Amino acid sequence: MSFDPFASDGQVFPLLGGRPPIVLRADEMEHPVSSRGRRRVVTKYSEITHLTTTTQAVWIGAKRSVYILGRGMFAQTGGPENLLRALSRRIAESPGGVQQLERMAAIELEARSAGPLRATWAMAGICVAVFVLQLLVGPGIEAVGNFTPAFFRDGDLWRLVTANLIHAAPHFPLHLGLNMLALVVLGALVERPLGAARTVTIMGVSGVCAMATSGLIDSVPVVGASGVVFGLVGAAVWLEFAWAERLPAWWRYPRRSLLLLLVINGAIGFLVPVISGSAHMGGFVGGFAAAAMLTRAPARSQQSPRWVSAASAAVVAITGLAIAAAGWEFTRPGEYTARHAARLAHLPGISALELNDTAWLIAISQDPSRELMEAALLLAEQAVDETERQDPNILDTLAEVQFMLGWPERAVETIDEAIARAPDVDYFREQRRRFTGERDPDDRPAAPLLPWWNAPSEPDSPSIYDEPGLSV
Repeated sequence: MSFDPFASDGQVFPLLGGRPPIVLRADEMEHPVSSRGRRRVVTKYSEITHLTTTTQAVWIGAKRSVYILGRGMFAQTGGPENLLRALSRRIAESPGGVQQLERMAAIELEARSAGPLRATWAMAGICVAVFVLQLLVGPGIEAVGNFTPAFFRDGDLWRLVTANLIHAAPHFPLHLGLNMLALVVLGALVERPLGAARTVTIMGVSGVCAMATSGLIDSVPVVGASGVVFGLVGAAVWLEFAWAERLPAWWRYPRRSLLLLLVINGAIGFLVPVISGSAHMGGFVGGFAAAAMLTRAPARSQQSPRWVSAASAAVVAITGLAIAAAGWEFTRPGEYTARHAARLAHLPGISALELNDTAWLIAISQDPSRELMEAALLLAEQAVDETERQDPNILDTLAEVQFMLGWPERAVETIDEAIARAPDVDYFREQRRRFTGERDPDDRPAAPLLPWWNAPSEPDSPSIYDEPGLSV
């Protein structure tokens, strides 16, 4: 393929795959947006903030975005290096071009001196350690640490922090894996230019804002670091629009893709029931606002003001205190699961369905203690009272708990009420046969598949904290 560096309409750098070439004109460059697609833009030389190459691509930082052009696009050997030399020459010849190149050199120097991502990896390490603890200790870790608005209002202030460190479904770590992948990628975008102290502060503010917003809008328990992740998205968006001229090209993400990623993931948070869109929104706003405040201080290469260091130290201290408070509550004398369930029965704002579901899961769990069953009784009785003894499913839960406590006569009386309210449902009659001894006590009948049936089916290894309303 022939190469004409000085075509009639400007200096040309041909590309493979039938793509139009990169063209350098008097004061601007016409080029592809990326290695994918064929969309093209025009960038003025005065808008270029940083130029560099890697083993795989050319990075062109500009005020409007960053453009990543793969080496495989270029038809000429050494095309990427020739392009950068030509751009540097044309910038130098432009008004103010020498000063522009000096700023680019300073950006390059700062990029080369960046240290490890201490805050990002520390956050990831804590989340993984807590996840391992969940596997070793059991679902009580999730129960003591998740953000449940009712428990928070009742004095469990630590939940505002600890919920960000806990992930759902420890035996299926997809939730943890996705959050940690996003945390590392986005953490790098934020920590590289801002440093560890500012990043710790952004994470702390994002996590608190995520849980607080969730508590204001929703009432279901929430766990997961996705609020912190969205806080990092908010910080990255702020940096892209406010600090683009100060960032090395490879510390940035193409602006169009960044906003598209934000819109898609934000929409998913409100469309998928098990994902807390309100927590994501709160985390984004918190991260965006924190980054805006923190970037008023000097750049990373300069010494951070004392208030920035103090803010990050406060986040670390509060996190440590929150973990310690949750640990004390979990380990103090008495069975935590029973205390937790008993508290749930007396908290305001807990729906009858949530009370009923928790009582049912306790009743069908493997070898529940007497203390735990007595807590389930409180839950079931409260659910029955709130529904004025009119819901046969909730009456069935109370009957099940009474039977498991060794009170078959009471169980029969309660299940008779359920039968009277749903006389055509054979399940309740089979439950009565079980309570009277006509059916084996361990032979619990299968729940009917009726549209109005909301009682949970029996899992292989049920846990009272496998809450159907849990958001992530």
